[in-house]
Amino acid sequence: MNIFQTPRAYVGAFTAYVASLLIMIRAFIRRSHASGVSVRHPSAINVLLALFCVIFFISLFRRTDNLVEKIAITFSSLFFLLWGLETLSGFAFPWLSLNDSLAASLVLCGLATLIVGVRTIQVALGRKA
Repeated sequence: MNIFQTPRAYVGAFTAYVASLLIMIRAFIRRSHASGVSVRHPSAINVLLALFCVIFFISLFRRTDNLVEKIAITFSSLFFLLWGLETLSGFAFPWLSLNDSLAASLVLCGLATLIVGVRTIQVALGRKA
């Protein structure tokens, strides 16, 4: 079973992934040019949103039989898990933070976008694999 029913939905998902990747690239470039230490403002809403996204992607993982979709879902889940852990690290759990979590998030987002693009092309060409 596929996650979406129409090729148009896959194109929409791919567009959303590309937009998020562009936002991540912008954040990464801005941080690399920033001087000084960045100040984090942790938010419980961000932690809850990240947790909701991880649960949502896990439910999608169980719903699909397609390996490419499962790989994209795994990368997406890891991205949101990393975001949640990084946000929690600002609350007094500094051991949850990675040294360069923005770079790791950028890599996960890029891989997920690439895999979603591959799946979108497969659906557009009418392939089931």
